[in-house]
Amino acid sequence: MLGTDQKFSTVGISFGLDVIYTAISAIKKMNQEESSIDYYIIPINSEIESLKVAEQLRERGYNVEMELGKKKLGKLMEKANKERFPSVSIIGEEEIKLNQIKIKEIKSGQERTDHFKIKLWCIMESITTAGEKYI
Repeated sequence: MLGTDQKFSTVGISFGLDVIYTAISAIKKMNQEESSIDYYIIPINSEIESLKVAEQLRERGYNVEMELGKKKLGKLMEKANKERFPSVSIIGEEEIKLNQIKIKEIKSGQERTDHFKIKLWCIMESITTAGEKYI
């Protein structure tokens, strides 16, 4: 301690300003980068149909990520914002009935509905094929 003759063992660490500045710059750069994902698909009780939509979008050359967990919609939208996904597609039972998908553009906040042919025969074919693989 200061002002006494007592000795104490100590351990310490210190970072220089250049290291701290480089780390902060790297974090800022990461936060400004756009995601390589074009569409983030959130299925609501429509996992099989959503997989087919994802497959069809990938065939068109888009990078697609699909949520497979059972998280709440609000948390999934937070994830989309955090990971800077440009578009989020929500596919629920109503969208399947109407052969459409809801797409929300994250930057602008605009939401649109696009008609999308969810081919029932493709879904049934997938189920049959998947079942045959495991028999």
